[in-house]
Amino acid sequence: MDSQKFDAIIIGSGIGGLAAATLLTKITNKKVLVLEKHWEFGGLTHEFKRKNKFSWDVGLHYIGKLDKGELAGQILNFITGDKIQWNELPYEFEKFIYPDFTFTVPSNKKEYISKLINLFPNESKAIAGYFEDLEKTISYGGRRIMIDLVPKWIGFFIKLYNNRFESLALSTTKTYLDSKFKDPKLKALLVSQWGDYGLPLGRSSFFIHATIAYHYLNGAVFPEGGASNIGKNAQLIIESNGGKCLTSMEVLEVLVENGKAVGVRVEQKRGEKNTVKFNAPIVLSCTGALHGYTKLIPDHVPSSIKKDLASFPRGKSAVTLFLGLKTDPRTLGFRGENNWIYESYDHDSLQELNKGMLNGKPASCYLSFPSLKNNSAVGHTAEIISFAEFDWFSSWANTKWKKRGEEYESLKNTISEGLIQLVEKHYPGFSELIEFKELATPLSYIELAGRSTGEFYGLPAIPEKYKLKWLGAITPVKNFYLAGSDVYSLGIVGSMMGGVAAAAHVLHPAGFPKIMNAVKKRK
Repeated sequence: MDSQKFDAIIIGSGIGGLAAATLLTKITNKKVLVLEKHWEFGGLTHEFKRKNKFSWDVGLHYIGKLDKGELAGQILNFITGDKIQWNELPYEFEKFIYPDFTFTVPSNKKEYISKLINLFPNESKAIAGYFEDLEKTISYGGRRIMIDLVPKWIGFFIKLYNNRFESLALSTTKTYLDSKFKDPKLKALLVSQWGDYGLPLGRSSFFIHATIAYHYLNGAVFPEGGASNIGKNAQLIIESNGGKCLTSMEVLEVLVENGKAVGVRVEQKRGEKNTVKFNAPIVLSCTGALHGYTKLIPDHVPSSIKKDLASFPRGKSAVTLFLGLKTDPRTLGFRGENNWIYESYDHDSLQELNKGMLNGKPASCYLSFPSLKNNSAVGHTAEIISFAEFDWFSSWANTKWKKRGEEYESLKNTISEGLIQLVEKHYPGFSELIEFKELATPLSYIELAGRSTGEFYGLPAIPEKYKLKWLGAITPVKNFYLAGSDVYSLGIVGSMMGGVAAAAHVLHPAGFPKIMNAVKKRK
């Protein structure tokens, strides 16, 4: 076995790992090694191509518009060397499509509120209160982050104050909406973005709903040149300081001596399958709490945590249909907005209804056009995403990607045609645009993204998740940290802040002030 030494090792090249790696590189000049299981770098910010002209983003479809002075925006620019140009989506960037009406969301909070009140005048007071509650919940979330980053005695008083808002934040979204609104159409409309956090209103915490809904109140943006530019620019920063970013490297375990992380054992997935050891006094993982605790340090996890993880529900998975188009989709009126299509107002029943996709009759989907968000795109593309269950595909769980057999391919074709026809129903002529199609199922997310049951996000954002006292950046193994969506929140920004938290703990004491000082002082 070879042995190489670094100052820190990052497991996974998702945005949480990249954030931690670049912060440690830029602030303390550490030599960082980033190890990625997939052959593409960047985690769910990477892209892939077909026919040398079609490219798709696999995880970053859009993020909320970030003001220049906003913390998350500053950090995102800092970890990419301020080299990302952000393209704004159309002013009406979301389109919610229901059986008997369509609602477009403007990139302006006041106008959004006004449109809702015009549609539902009898609920005007509740609508105004809803947006106030979004702000209260977002403030609650911000304080949750600070509790973990400030000295314990300060965190104690922040937590005492935050307890006042916990019943609001940790109710289910359905409980909240049912207590405030009467009109079922209005309730459905307000949660139309639930695909961004992967849980319908009966299961999701109001905290995660508020986090996502508030994030998009000023519109949305997408990185010019594609999502992979985030990983490419972060990689330049890491490697310019002597660090390395290696792909096709699966970390089998974190090496622990005397209760401390001292490195990792890795299997090379391509070429000669050697097992390699890399040494470092600090190890961070952005592969999720479930993977981190059950796969990387299973012998060092208290039984109480093992019990919690064993009983905790798994997140939703999905199918994604990647489409290459013959011509510009703007010919049908598309402008780069997101289209959420629902055959029912009852979002909690949609998952069961969506099982109809196995027979070519899905009940909901998300439609977007990567090429309309990226001015550098060579060929026009579209993506259709719909939530699915791992169990629907479990018969092929032990087969390999691209080698799952005719029955599996036939099922994929049925699902693909059903999704296309659902879009065609609302946008006649859409199917005629298609030149190329390829479907990813939950099995793809297991094999290529390392998800245990193909879950689209990490641990599901149910209220119980935010009551797990052990869930955060710090783990039972000293100098081994979690960095990613399970630390604070999901999505690109949420996962990034998980990486920031992990880096702050590494930079202790006063890790977070050190980070903010470096971010604000950058040229």
